[in-house]
Amino acid sequence: MPSCSYPFTPEVVGRLAADPSVMALAPHTLPEAEGTMAYLDLLIRDLKRRGFDTHVLPLFQLQRLVAKLALRNEVRTAHCPYAQPTC
Repeated sequence: MPSCSYPFTPEVVGRLAADPSVMALAPHTLPEAEGTMAYLDLLIRDLKRRGFDTHVLPLFQLQRLVAKLALRNEVRTAHCPYAQPTC
């Protein structure tokens, strides 16, 4: 069974967190992170409804990165269909 996780080592997450550019995932560059998470949820549901289940896996990982880097919160994705501890 596939998992919702692509391996992001602590080094990669550290480099992403240290990115000072305006394109970084950080609270100051993504002030509406909750809205972004809601939009990603809608996109995931729509893709799944249309049968594009494999296309949602990178979106789950993006949600994890937004939660960790922009919201400063470690959460599992709410709609992960594969219920692995790594989701």
